[in-house]
Amino acid sequence: METAEATQLTQTLIPFAFVVFVIAVGVALLFQKFREKLIRQRLEKEELKNQHQLDLLRSAIAVQEEERKRFARDLHDELSAVLAVGKMNSEQLALRVADPAVATEVQELQHLFQNSLQATRQISHALMPPELVSLGLEQALRNLARRLTAQHITPALQLDAATEKMPWETQLALYRMCSELMHNTLKHAEATEIHLQLQIAEAHYRLEYHDNGVGLPAPLEAPGLGLKNLEARASALGGVVHTGNRPEGGFFASVQLPLLPTSTP
Repeated sequence: METAEATQLTQTLIPFAFVVFVIAVGVALLFQKFREKLIRQRLEKEELKNQHQLDLLRSAIAVQEEERKRFARDLHDELSAVLAVGKMNSEQLALRVADPAVATEVQELQHLFQNSLQATRQISHALMPPELVSLGLEQALRNLARRLTAQHITPALQLDAATEKMPWETQLALYRMCSELMHNTLKHAEATEIHLQLQIAEAHYRLEYHDNGVGLPAPLEAPGLGLKNLEARASALGGVVHTGNRPEGGFFASVQLPLLPTSTP
């Protein structure tokens, strides 16, 4: 009798246990799907946030470059013209002055106009380098590096000829990056050599730069404005920047930018 009751109880519990098991599995699967949905929504939200930040960064750089272009044009077309007229007037005045003391003052005025005119042109070219527009990235970088020789720094450049087919945004970004790197070397590194290599590697543009200076201070608490500018320009184009000190001494920067469709300035 007890065996029959036990058998009947077992037959009753087995289906019940099976139902409970199925319900538990269903709840677990539902929980897993719910968790995956939450994770997916969080990732999508984070991706949208990152994309929004990237769009803001690109817009900020585009506005900055447009302002540079406008300011450079104003300097060249307006201020340079005024200074040039002032320089010519001072030269004409020097021809009519008989008093030696006044002639000396007029000569100093001429030098002032000349120096101001030269400084204005240099600022205008730095804001929007005409050689980059007219001659292309390769020649613009060579001209940029050539200026270092006057500061007793020897440049060594290896530039891929295919760089001339780069989109304008990439050319401008790389020019700005190289200018920033060379400026930092000149200002902080106490270096005598810089090496710059620009090439197309696989599906990326790769910029390799290093000098033989004192390198970054250790420990580096936070990147300076120059390094932040490098990272911002690379990020705006979907690229990455790695910087640091070389084991043999000196600073290095490695920039990798994705290939983009060709565009014009």
